Amino acid sequence: TLEWHPYSRAFDGLSAYAPLGGGDLTALMFTVSDTSSAIDDDYAALYGIHYAHPLPAGLVAEGYAFYDHSDVGNPKKDLLYVGERLTGKAGPVFFEEEFILQSGDVKDTTSFAYQLALRVGSSFGAHKATIGVDMMSGDDDLSDKDGSTYIASYYFGHAYFGWMDYFLTNPGDGLIDIRADLALSFGMADIKPQYHYFMPANAASGMDDSFGQEFDIEVLLKLDPKIKLAIGGGVFIPGKSMPADDEAGYMVYVMPIIGF
Repeated sequence: TLEWHPYSRAFDGLSAYAPLGGGDLTALMFTVSDTSSAIDDDYAALYGIHYAHPLPAGLVAEGYAFYDHSDVGNPKKDLLYVGERLTGKAGPVFFEEEFILQSGDVKDTTSFAYQLALRVGSSFGAHKATIGVDMMSGDDDLSDKDGSTYIASYYFGHAYFGWMDYFLTNPGDGLIDIRADLALSFGMADIKPQYHYFMPANAASGMDDSFGQEFDIEVLLKLDPKIKLAIGGGVFIPGKSMPADDEAGYMVYVMPIIGF
């Protein structure tokens, strides 16, 4: 199921795994459907290959390519994603880097876009602190047939923690999310505060002001080995690049988690 939404997403198909050259190779072929949309002759499908390989000094390198096809909804699309990811750890310090190129056709537009993610942090016993940036490219001219706005096809629709309800899809001008995260553990409780600063990725658009800021926190209470209670909330404070009548948005949630 998709978090905080009354419908689910299904991936039906085949995957295959094989060790190769000291690494792990995975291939997949899936049809994709949401219970919120009726699929007749139209269909959505995801095909891909992924390879992960350990490197010296505690590094892990990953490379992948995915083909995303959809006749469902709007816009219809044929997109190729090619990406790489590098992670590593040295003592208490860890980092993560990922870059994805996206090309293909979206409705009647030719797309060439990218996504970038960077993280660096450190652990302090049971606690962890991380800073990072996420970037999805934007388009400086939405009226022509060449598009450079990154499309995140399979976001999970989480209404909190990083995108709020404003950024379930990438704005036309792209998006940069500068963030700081803490993960604190105190026996029966895990506390996770977050801060996000949003701004357009496309400086040429003239939108120099921020989309806004967001503050989030989640407290996970471990009441029993099989019972947990998540209590969280967030506030989004619009910046000058948001519509003038936008007001601060507040979110609060309670989520019991029961294992069997």
